Amino acid sequence: MTVDQMLPSSPAGRSEPRVRASLLAARVISSFACLLVVWGAPAIASAADRYVATTGNDGGNDCTKQASPCRTIRHGIGQLAGGDTLIVGDGTYAESITNMPSGTAGAYTTIRAANDWGVLIDGSEFPNDFRFGINVSRKSYVAVRGFRVKMNQANENNSPIVVIDSDHVKVQRCGASHAPASGNAASIGIGPNASFVLVEESYAFGGGRYQVLVYQSDHVVVRRSVARNDHWTGSLQCAGFVNYDSLHTAWQNDIVLDSDTAHCAGRLYGGFWNENKDDHGPDTSQTLAGNIILNVQAFYAADLDWGISGTRNISDTVIWGCSGGYYGDQGPGVAARVDATRLTIGGISGRYNGPNGGAAHGTGWSIFGPIQNSLTSSILAKCESLGIADHTVSDFNVLSGNGANYGGRTEAKPGSNDKTDIDALNGGGLRWLPHIDVGSPLKTAGKDGGQAGAEVTYKIGVAGTLHGEPGWDRLTNEPLWPFPNEDRIKGEMASYSGPGAPGARGFATGKSLDGSDQTLTKYVWEFLGNPIPKEIYSGGAVEPPPPASGESPPGAEGSDPLPLSQGTVDEGGCGCRVGAAPPRAFVFAGGVIFVSMLARRRRRSGPRSG
Repeated sequence: MTVDQMLPSSPAGRSEPRVRASLLAARVISSFACLLVVWGAPAIASAADRYVATTGNDGGNDCTKQASPCRTIRHGIGQLAGGDTLIVGDGTYAESITNMPSGTAGAYTTIRAANDWGVLIDGSEFPNDFRFGINVSRKSYVAVRGFRVKMNQANENNSPIVVIDSDHVKVQRCGASHAPASGNAASIGIGPNASFVLVEESYAFGGGRYQVLVYQSDHVVVRRSVARNDHWTGSLQCAGFVNYDSLHTAWQNDIVLDSDTAHCAGRLYGGFWNENKDDHGPDTSQTLAGNIILNVQAFYAADLDWGISGTRNISDTVIWGCSGGYYGDQGPGVAARVDATRLTIGGISGRYNGPNGGAAHGTGWSIFGPIQNSLTSSILAKCESLGIADHTVSDFNVLSGNGANYGGRTEAKPGSNDKTDIDALNGGGLRWLPHIDVGSPLKTAGKDGGQAGAEVTYKIGVAGTLHGEPGWDRLTNEPLWPFPNEDRIKGEMASYSGPGAPGARGFATGKSLDGSDQTLTKYVWEFLGNPIPKEIYSGGAVEPPPPASGESPPGAEGSDPLPLSQGTVDEGGCGCRVGAAPPRAFVFAGGVIFVSMLARRRRRSGPRSG
């Protein structure tokens, strides 16, 4: 049937002019489509790679040739279109990474070091006028990877890394150091008004009020990152990982360690610290999974949660060798609820002093106010004052070697299924902080016959995923140990020579139990005085891997499990490779554009209503 045969006729046998015109246009478009099939649709421009190196030259250079790169990051960023990638060669650059174009869900704008950690952004000579080493401000779909940023502790208006008023941003394998020692700066600051941000496999030390701060933001994930407090002269408090008036923050496999309030003039409040003043939103619900707080001598608690609103879901967390355990209480905002399970808490020093803010001193776990809560399947051992205190609702927990197992201003009550006849450290199955011995009493002492104590042996969260993306909070089958990038983290932190605590301390110095150089992994695993299992460094497993769930995590095999933003994983939910041209799904793409043009033209030439 032809187009003419399809046209309806008027009673006089004549086709209606408007209908005929429309179908004639369709015939033209159909013919154009056939031409497109023969010729092929116009290709959509692909994202470009651009290059910068210390040996490059900016003059008349669009940075597209690796053999003739540009000289400055600023010029390289100026050549980017959204979705492009800027690759920065090894060396030191005394300039900021800023003002990049936004990308899209299918093609992030990516700025990365050619080699992870090979680029130093040196901000030590920046003027003290709110300059930042990495500054993602009012952007969307941006990834930054592989940079070390060093600032000047004396410049209180500057800081190493900030993400402000932005969404869908990834900061991966970046190091931040020498943030201001006074003022109100963080080494890595997320917010205000940031959403769907990922900080992954990064580290922060050597100054700063906070090491990693999530401030007035939402849906931020901080994953497999390390924080240490070294020096703070400000009159206000400092801390390691901080959630401040932010909603749906997730902390996964993070480590804060070797920090002391003696090196914080305004007091080290905690390794983790949460505060909600209700000046951004009434809810600060968070999840904390697989984290480690080790050798943190804070003024209040290893994990100070004194302004809870909304929910806390805390699991598989280690708090050991600290001056206080966990402190939780209601803050401004919606009603609080804390649910914690499979924790390993012990070696807590100090004396309980609940009426004066010291409810966590020498105490493993204190819910100080009458809020809804539960603590299950956990170990509380060798706490100088109390294992469990105040309004904590306890059940299926294992307590041993504490000054007293229960107590507080409002004395905590024993749970009906709590156990005090298992000595966790002597035959119970706790030989290493991240793992409970298979076949030990602790392995079946928890709720429903499950494990009591933390199991921190596999990575939580598929690498590169933002909050809510597939696999973002999944327990993967990829071993967590040896801890990612531990040699780099140790080397950087050991080299700190500024005021405050010496850089070479704790995990960053000395020997392990077998006489070899200390590592972050050995420091954590050998903290209880037992040699690290040989499987950790030989590729074996001390704990059977979790059952597979969905697709295997990207990078489960190979030496570089963290996917590049222009790599082979779907960074934006489109099923395409970020940085690559979208697939030509249908050769009629150009025809769609043509139809759209005709439609707009007809609307412009058609009758207008008053």
